[in-house]
Amino acid sequence: MKIIIFGRGKIYNERRGDIPKDVEILGIIDNNDKFYGQKADGIEIFPPGEVKNYHYDCIVLMSDFAVEMKEQLLHLGCRSEKIIHYKDFFGLFPCEIKKYAGIENNKNLNRKTLLIVSVALLFNGVPIVSLLTAKVAKESGYSVTIAADAGDSRYIDEAVGNGIRVLICENLKHMSAENLEWTNSYDIVLINSLPMLHLAVKISRKREVLVWVHESSAEYRHMEFWREELQKELQKKEIKMYAPSERAKRHFIQYFHVEKQISIVPLGIEDKNNSVSLKKQICYGVIGALTYHKGQDIFMSAVEALSDDIVEKSFFLLIGKKDMNDFSEKIVRRASMINNCILLGERTQQEIQNLYERLDIVVVASREETVSMVAIEAMMMGKVCIVSNETGIAEYIVHEKNGFVFQNENENELASIMRWCYQNQQQLKIIGTNARKTYEENFSMHRFSMNIQNMLHK
Repeated sequence: MKIIIFGRGKIYNERRGDIPKDVEILGIIDNNDKFYGQKADGIEIFPPGEVKNYHYDCIVLMSDFAVEMKEQLLHLGCRSEKIIHYKDFFGLFPCEIKKYAGIENNKNLNRKTLLIVSVALLFNGVPIVSLLTAKVAKESGYSVTIAADAGDSRYIDEAVGNGIRVLICENLKHMSAENLEWTNSYDIVLINSLPMLHLAVKISRKREVLVWVHESSAEYRHMEFWREELQKELQKKEIKMYAPSERAKRHFIQYFHVEKQISIVPLGIEDKNNSVSLKKQICYGVIGALTYHKGQDIFMSAVEALSDDIVEKSFFLLIGKKDMNDFSEKIVRRASMINNCILLGERTQQEIQNLYERLDIVVVASREETVSMVAIEAMMMGKVCIVSNETGIAEYIVHEKNGFVFQNENENELASIMRWCYQNQQQLKIIGTNARKTYEENFSMHRFSMNIQNMLHK
């Protein structure tokens, strides 16, 4: 194979060692004229306009600006089918698949097999849903495998300990159709996240595939390079679509402009507690990494709007990873100026579970979230939730009955609700009890199991 690389930057530096030895690199093109006439790893660098002088199999776009680069090449007369994203390029070649065998208690070889494809296996969001889905399916009699492009050892250990097989392949997202032949051995394939949509399309060319999308609108920008290609394929009847909320469903339809049935399958979480604990000092908490998306700045503004009397008799916990960036540093500075505001940093799942016992009110100030696992966990614990109206969980909350909903980014309204909660603590017990009922009716493992079985049996 003869290729030209477009982009002499960070991605090239990171991935050049992954290019197979039998691939001939004819040259590197770049829009930065300071590179012209130079060489990188012995390969000549020249302007994009000179590609017409070369006979190549494909041009590999090694940049985060692949959309713009493709447009540039098309204007230069390059054929679309010869322009390839670097992720798809590496997907053309065999990738090592690391296998972790689940501990099987039931040796029934006649069970149906289920493959769940997930993003990196960490204890957050979609990967947690993948693990819970796998557990439910296994209890229903399936032999289950989870496949992902990366995985935390603790996650893998828990899956294997529950009899679930795990496969890890670094370039799984963009694996070519030829390299996906192994998926044909499964009775059911469930693609459990938007970033793995490329796989769903390739697998659907030979069989039916289920796709469950959970992501917020911001995640769709990463799909732009493949948008037109995916739009055409998504219309196929072999692709069955699901979403955990109406919000997640709307994001998908608005981005791809497809007329397709998308069934709602709500999430579920394991029941770990059903107590409501109220104390003389009320405790508010926000759980999640310190990011603009999670809205800790909105929460801080609401706290700053409370009276000194309320602040002195309350605790405010910020639980989540702190990265070294401007947003995190500003939150840290603001928190240090408020009495009883405590930053607890990143915590394990078990530690977070224990912290729920200390919280009376969980605030989900996210600027956008298709559901909110944090809110579901809090409702499971019988805690009162105050959530932004830009979260999918808001669809399940009746204001002042089983929780509270505030207008997104409206710190004054959030402060008003927090103030009401402080002044009406006895009523919080009733609201927390109703929140628990909402969990039982919509998000319990029993309900989740029924939803998953319905999805797999359709």
